[in-house]
Amino acid sequence: MRITCALTSGKLTSPAADLIVFPEGVCWKEIQAAQSSYSKSVIVGAVIENGQSREVLLHQGLNRIDYLKVQTDGQTTGNGDPKQDPVYYLENLCIGVLICMDIDAVEFSGAVIKKIRSSRANLKLLCIPADMASCWDILAFPKRFEGIHVILCNHTKTYQGSARCQSFIADAHGRKIVVQVQDEPIYAGLA
Repeated sequence: MRITCALTSGKLTSPAADLIVFPEGVCWKEIQAAQSSYSKSVIVGAVIENGQSREVLLHQGLNRIDYLKVQTDGQTTGNGDPKQDPVYYLENLCIGVLICMDIDAVEFSGAVIKKIRSSRANLKLLCIPADMASCWDILAFPKRFEGIHVILCNHTKTYQGSARCQSFIADAHGRKIVVQVQDEPIYAGLA
């Protein structure tokens, strides 16, 4: 499976990735442009609507996950509902999604991670569309993600340079296998 993290659809290159992850705050037009150009890809991103961050997971033209960010931060207002189910199954693949700081919502993120881990899928992914500072080291506790590939796509709108958490793709042991240098798209092949 080929995975990419990109800030805009215009930065995507061929061959198309099986999974395209955009950051929190991506525009609908970017998601739609990616869907139009890469119709077989699964596309993940978080759009801002009415001051809330809404998760989108498009596959075959349909939104398969629809959840609102739980936590409130300086950018968006959370809905506080930890009962949402942002997990999608596709053949031998399980994709869970957490928007940015929802990774710190212990009850919610714990339930999502548990559901991904307990799936029968061979490939287990956690996508995190984000807009976060560099002080967030979500892989500081790699056992929390054991057996799950973590894909974090971070925006450049709020934080730039060394103040920004770099986008990355991590293996199932919590090791970053690809890290973004500036704002270029990153790619990885996962088995």
